[in-house]
Amino acid sequence: MIPRRAFAAALLCALFCMPAFAEEDAAAPTVQWVMPWKAGTTLVYAAEDTTTEVKGDQRTRSRSTATTEVRITEASEEGFVQSWTGTGGRFQVLEGDRAAEALMQQFASAFDGAALEDRLDAAGNYAGARNIAELAPRLRTAVLAGAQAGLDQQLAKVDAGARDAARAEAMQRMQGIVDRMTAPAALEAILTRNVQWYNGFVGIDIEPDQAYELHTELPNPFGGPTFPATLTFSLSISPEDSEDLFVSFDQRIDPEKGKPAVIAATRALLGEDLPADELQALAFSMVDEGLFVVDRATGTIEMFEAMRTTKFGDREKVERHRLHLTSGGHGHAWRDEQQAEAAVAE
Repeated sequence: MIPRRAFAAALLCALFCMPAFAEEDAAAPTVQWVMPWKAGTTLVYAAEDTTTEVKGDQRTRSRSTATTEVRITEASEEGFVQSWTGTGGRFQVLEGDRAAEALMQQFASAFDGAALEDRLDAAGNYAGARNIAELAPRLRTAVLAGAQAGLDQQLAKVDAGARDAARAEAMQRMQGIVDRMTAPAALEAILTRNVQWYNGFVGIDIEPDQAYELHTELPNPFGGPTFPATLTFSLSISPEDSEDLFVSFDQRIDPEKGKPAVIAATRALLGEDLPADELQALAFSMVDEGLFVVDRATGTIEMFEAMRTTKFGDREKVERHRLHLTSGGHGHAWRDEQQAEAAVAE
């Protein structure tokens, strides 16, 4: 039997609460992140996603890589249509049980070359997903197939006489969860989390080396109570090259005030009225952090990292997403990768 609450916690870690962005008044002199987009603009990135999850003394770590193309397919006075296409995806289990590695690779291959389209406003900031309805059936089919395969692995240890009934019960519950998870608002939250961050700060015109703070209420992808959060961001000019801008952000959901939203979301996802006192007792926190390296003259993002750390009860999950522009000869590299290469060389 799949632990329902543990499964819900894992899914909630993947859901995104819409980041808060706002224009800030800033004292002169200021530095602006100029608009990088025009019709036909195409950027190709080496993409990497790593996930580390710890529950008690159990630790798992995985890594996926792909080539990601970001392209402006439409441009008008109202804004832009931006397409994200991943190809050549590869999934690896670095720590933990490798039984799911082939299944996850199959899942990644099923979406190889599929485009996610989003809308940007005239300022170049995220304004919403465009083709979620087209992707939803495909994603739902793939998730259910994966759930079935994982369930069969677990049920292999169950007595044959009880196996069919257990499978039918579990799959019925799973279908309901997947239906709710692939509803438009929830699916947009899952698929566009890093896309929203990537497109969240274009156009800021602020004083360098100053922290800007915004208190906000983030929408709940399942409806219900919102998530109170604080967003802090800043911009600085590279001391080594004045043509490089560094933009960083940090968004934290209030762990206590955000609990009603967590409880409501857990109940909505499972479709069950779980006891509030059990969920209230679980520790919860969610922190998003990120960094951009931007070419000052063109506004092009040369490197981008977004990391989410979620704690729910005794589980901790760290998800890191990276993009590294493969063209332009910008010469930037991730510091930890440089250090690893230097250590190997020694």
